[in-house]
Amino acid sequence: MKKSLFLFFTICSFIQLANAQLQSCELILSNGSKSIVQGKIGGSKFKYKLSGQNKIHKIHFSEIGSVKVNYSEDDFKIYKYFKVESSGKFKVLEEIEKGKVSLYITSSSGYMNPFASGMGRMPYTIENYYLKKQSDDEVIHLASNRLFSKNFIEGSTAFFKDCEDLTNKIKNKELKKRDIIEIVKFYNNHCN
Repeated sequence: MKKSLFLFFTICSFIQLANAQLQSCELILSNGSKSIVQGKIGGSKFKYKLSGQNKIHKIHFSEIGSVKVNYSEDDFKIYKYFKVESSGKFKVLEEIEKGKVSLYITSSSGYMNPFASGMGRMPYTIENYYLKKQSDDEVIHLASNRLFSKNFIEGSTAFFKDCEDLTNKIKNKELKKRDIIEIVKFYNNHCN
């Protein structure tokens, strides 16, 4: 009896743990149909289950228009799938700012070992920034938040070349890489 009760609670715990990883999401397919699901993103695939069902479905992001992951009423993230211009590879990107120019990021975290022995591992996060004009189908990789990324001033002034006020602010270092959200907002609000 104890073994069966233990087995029952163990199975229930595993089911709850598996479901706890799924978030409430709005899934919009490429054809425009919408569904509210419980799901999570895994690489270039989205795993989800429909309300009231236990069956897990998998769909490739190429079939998805967007996924809105809801953490609370006011806290959500939107993910989309784009081809990156320079590499030709496709990536799932988080939408940060939307407008005439949209800003997307990817984030990856990890730990590095410091140079001095006896020190613990140090966490790090790398964010890669991607831009897309409304008229374009592909995103371009603009920069990373890491120290060694391609020349931000050169790349951003080339991308925003149709807005002299903005490119002057970037060249004069009034706006820097860390101000990428403000740069995109400035373009969307003040440039053609």
